[in-house]
Amino acid sequence: MPNCSSCGKYIQPTEVFRREMYVGTTRRVHYGKRISFGNSTHFRKQSVCISCAKSIDDANESTGTRTKVFLLIVAIVIVLYFALT
Repeated sequence: MPNCSSCGKYIQPTEVFRREMYVGTTRRVHYGKRISFGNSTHFRKQSVCISCAKSIDDANESTGTRTKVFLLIVAIVIVLYFALT
């Protein structure tokens, strides 16, 4: 039986959900003519249980909602600025 990658609980084969999860960060240093640094964040599809899948979906949905609200506020401020000048 597979394990949930988030909480470690055993999952029945019929109840496996796949969600994109953070798995690590890579930090690189390149020594050439100039020293350069690079950071990479890695995500991978992991097997999770139904409760963890719901919490991941809720977190992704709230992030999208916050972005939409922020963009709406910026658009209203821009419209008001040009309307009042």
